[in-house]
Amino acid sequence: MTAPNTFGVTPLYLQQRVFPNAKPFSSTSAPTDTTVTSIINEQAAELEGKLALKAIDSTTIANDGSTSASLWCRLTLRLMVAIEVVQYMTGTDPKVAQALQSKLNVRWKALNEGGASALGNGASSSSVADPLGPDTHIDELTLDTGDDSLASDSAPLFRQSDKL
Repeated sequence: MTAPNTFGVTPLYLQQRVFPNAKPFSSTSAPTDTTVTSIINEQAAELEGKLALKAIDSTTIANDGSTSASLWCRLTLRLMVAIEVVQYMTGTDPKVAQALQSKLNVRWKALNEGGASALGNGASSSSVADPLGPDTHIDELTLDTGDDSLASDSAPLFRQSDKL
C-alpha cells in the first residue's frame, strides 16, 4: 500500500501557514513533528477516502500545487490537519478551532455538491462505467436485443384527443 498524497503539506508548511507565531514543530514541541507528520498522513488518507466517494482518484492529482485541484486538496488537508493539531497546542483560543472547522465544512459542502468540479482543473472522475440511461441500458445490463426481424413495423396512430 502506498502512502496517501499529502499535497505538499508538511509540519513546517503547516507551522508557517496556520501557526506562524508558534515555534516550529520539533522533537520537544507539543505536538512533536513526528506526531504532526502522523496526523498529516491520517488526514490525507481521510481526504483520499472522501474524494473516492466522489469517484476522484487522489493519486492522479498533482502534489506540487501546479493545478487548482492540487491547491484545493492542499488547503483542505491543511485545514483538516490544523483542526487536529490545535487540540495538542496549549494556550490556543478555542475559537481558532471553530473557525478552521467552519472553513472545512464549506469545502466539504462544495465537494458533496460539485464533485470533481469543486476541485477545478486537474481532477478527473475515475468512474468505471457510464451511468445507466436510455442510450446505455441495453449494453450496461447485457440485455438481449434478439432478432429485429420479429419487431413490428407498424406505426401507431394517435388521435388529437389521446393523452400523452
